[in-house]
Amino acid sequence: VHSTNLCGPSRPPMRLDNFSYGEASGMLDLGQSVTSHRFGILNLNGSYSFYMGGTLHIGANQAPGVYNGTFQIQLNYN
Repeated sequence: VHSTNLCGPSRPPMRLDNFSYGEASGMLDLGQSVTSHRFGILNLNGSYSFYMGGTLHIGANQAPGVYNGTFQIQLNYN
C-alpha cells in the first residue's frame, strides 16, 4: 500500500502516505525493496516489535477528532 485515506468527522479525508519502517530492539533490517523490508528476528523469546510512520496530509480546515483507516502488513515467518 502506498497510501490510505483516514476518514473522520471532516471532509475530505486525510491521506497517509510515505510509509517508513524502522528497526526495533532485537531486529536487524536485512534490506528493503520498494514495497517490503526483510527483518531478522534476534530475540530469543520469539517476539519482536517494529516501528512504522508516514506523512499525514492535514487540510487547512480539517476538524479535530478521531480518524480511522486501514492498511495491510504481511509478515512471513520462516
